[in-house]
Amino acid sequence: MNLYKQTVISGGAALMIVAPKKLEKLLSHPFFDTYIPAANALIGGAAHGCRLTVTFGKRTVLQQKSSELFSLLVKTSITPEDYISIIEYVLEYFRQILGIYCIHSASVINRGKAEVFWGAATGMGKSRTATLLSKKLGMEMISDEKTLLNLARKEVVGGVQAVSLHHHYHAKQLDKKMLKFAKAARAYPIKRLHYVHNLGHHADEVEVFPWTNKVFEWHLYEELSRKIRGVSRRVDEFTTPLPSLDTEQLALARSSAVGRFCRLIECVYIRADEERVLKYFSGNV
Repeated sequence: MNLYKQTVISGGAALMIVAPKKLEKLLSHPFFDTYIPAANALIGGAAHGCRLTVTFGKRTVLQQKSSELFSLLVKTSITPEDYISIIEYVLEYFRQILGIYCIHSASVINRGKAEVFWGAATGMGKSRTATLLSKKLGMEMISDEKTLLNLARKEVVGGVQAVSLHHHYHAKQLDKKMLKFAKAARAYPIKRLHYVHNLGHHADEVEVFPWTNKVFEWHLYEELSRKIRGVSRRVDEFTTPLPSLDTEQLALARSSAVGRFCRLIECVYIRADEERVLKYFSGNV
C-alpha cells in the first residue's frame, strides 16, 4: 500500500501519522486550522515515538497499542472533519502527558496577560466576549474555540487562530482581518478565567462574581476530563463513539494540577449584556 508520513504538532505534542496516501490531502482541509489548536503539519519526521497508524476497513476503530502507539481503522469515505477530529483527540492524550490541557474557550491579551472565556455549552458568549473586547477595547485576540493551558506554569500556550463563523453574530459583525489572527508569539501568563453565561441577552439581573476555589475546581476538572474521555467524541455522522483515552495516572495528575491552579487563579462568572461587559472590563484593564 502506498503510504505517507506526516507529523502534526500541537502544544508541544508531536504525533507522526502513517496512513494511506489517499488520506494525505485531508490534512489540507480548512477544518484543520479551525479545529486543532496551535497546529503545525510537517511532512515526514519522527515524533518522539508517538505514532498513529491508519489503515482502511469497514468501520472506524481507534485502539491504543502502547503508551506511544495508536492504530486507527477508517472507511475509505471518511470525511476530513472526522479524520482531523480523531487526530486532535489522540493529540489531547499526548498533550496531557506533557501537562498541557485544551479548554473550550476564547482568549484575549489584556496588558500582557491572558483573559480566558470558557464554558462547556456552545452559544453562551465565549467568542462573542473576546471579539467584543478586541473590537471595542483593543485587546488582542489570540484564540477561539480552543485554548491550550499549561496549568503548572499558569500560562496560555496556544489555541485555534481563526474565529469560527458558525454563529450568525460573528459572520455579521467581524471584519475580514479578524477572521484569522497571528499565532501567539510566546506563552502568556493567565490573568483570569471567566465563565460566560448568556452574553448579549438582556437580563433583569446582571451577575458578575468570583467563584470560590472549590466551585472553580469542580467545573474545570470536569471540562478538562471531558475531552480525553471522549464524552462527546463521535464520528461517522455521530454514530460511532470513540473510546476513552484517559488513564488513572493522567486523571490523578490532572486533578492535582487543577487543584493547584484554582487556588492561584481567579475565575469570574459573567452573565450580562454587552454594554455591562464593556463597563466591567473598562474598569479591570
